[in-house]
Amino acid sequence: TTQRILSQWAGLEALFGSSSEVSFKLRQRIAYFLETDPEARPALAEKIKQSYSLRSKITHGTPFFSFKPPVRAKLLADPDVLFLDQLFRRVLRRVLVDDSWWKVFDGPRREQSFDDALLIGKRDAR
Repeated sequence: TTQRILSQWAGLEALFGSSSEVSFKLRQRIAYFLETDPEARPALAEKIKQSYSLRSKITHGTPFFSFKPPVRAKLLADPDVLFLDQLFRRVLRRVLVDDSWWKVFDGPRREQSFDDALLIGKRDAR
């Protein structure tokens, strides 16, 4: 489970990450990418923040298998873990379905494209 969480966040960081303000920019960019309604983006960003917090606890804390079984079971059912699974699938589905996003994610201006779109309020970073 911890490996899955860390792997999913590594994938999301590879697509949306930044060299500074990592947590803030990740949640901002992922919410922008997935949510077409600007009014709904803050709620999604807050859930992303909570999920990233779980990732940080795992990264900087106790290994999953050192938790007692009841604690592990609770962690497996944690809404943040289930949310991350859904979030990761939504991102991958959107990237894989729309080839034009590869120009953004694979190009030299990935960070700038997202920053410009968020600042200007464009719906699309492409």
